[in-house]
Amino acid sequence: MTVLITTASTVDSTVERIVTESALVFLERKGAEPVIADYELSEDEPTRRDITRIARDTKSDFVLFGTYNPAGGSATTLVISFSLYLADPPIPVATFRGETEIDLSLDRSIAGFLEILLDEAFAYLVEAESELLVGPSSADMDTTGGETATGSGISTDVSDSGGDGGGAGPDAVRLPGTLEVAVGYAPAFAVGEASGYYQFAHGAGGYLHFIVGKRNGLGIGLNGSAVFVSATGIATDGELLIVPLAVSATIRSAPAPIGVYLTLGGGGALIQVSNPILGTYAKLVPYATGGVGMKIALLDWLGLNAGVTFDAVFEGSLLLTSFVPSVSLYMGF
Repeated sequence: MTVLITTASTVDSTVERIVTESALVFLERKGAEPVIADYELSEDEPTRRDITRIARDTKSDFVLFGTYNPAGGSATTLVISFSLYLADPPIPVATFRGETEIDLSLDRSIAGFLEILLDEAFAYLVEAESELLVGPSSADMDTTGGETATGSGISTDVSDSGGDGGGAGPDAVRLPGTLEVAVGYAPAFAVGEASGYYQFAHGAGGYLHFIVGKRNGLGIGLNGSAVFVSATGIATDGELLIVPLAVSATIRSAPAPIGVYLTLGGGGALIQVSNPILGTYAKLVPYATGGVGMKIALLDWLGLNAGVTFDAVFEGSLLLTSFVPSVSLYMGF
């Protein structure tokens, strides 16, 4: 894939480098082999001839064209446009236009823009493969961005200045989802009736969530943990193992670079008790959990998760409750 990015002369060279390198890093992580192109275009937007020439010289199947300029004369906001072209025939597959602040999360904003662009481009290529064989007329090559479809491709127009944003009309963008996996340390501090058997227990926990929306949204999946402790009973001591597993829903804010979330779930917990007198027995009981947390993004696909939940295990007439703080490493796919 060839990457051709242009900018207004009023944009700082540091911003130019961040935009270009962010696009390259994102495409490399997607398995592409991006090549930076330095071409003089005959017009503000590449023509069919430009696309054919660039693709031939760089031996690329796709050409990504990007522009970025200050938004309304602002020194802290950029208007970024991306267009993805098929090389043969040279037609636009998808276009995107959005605004983003020039801050520490600029690289993540660009990655989010390109994620949306590629998602829409993939859907178009799958659904309109036969149409690609025909090729558009010269009028179809007017890819100036905006809120309407151009040529036979797809165009979206969103803003990154707050919330998810979304294009207008039937081609409005649908934020793609991501699979998120986490594992870490999750000790338990017993409260209520449970504190009569133990005070503190080491544990491990994690989750597997499908996040609806790249920037924020609803997460649905599984939360699990394991706590092992030497419990003290009235007559004898024993080893207590609690392994809860819950179907959970999480509402979260944007994780770029810091986001917060609220989670609620329910399911079952395996309780195993071992002591010298009664031997070992295990049972499955109801379980509920709820809590809050914070996520700190380290990379596009990696971050830290810190939170605390209030867990309740319903063991017959005995209610085992605890506060469970956790620190984990999460990965998004």
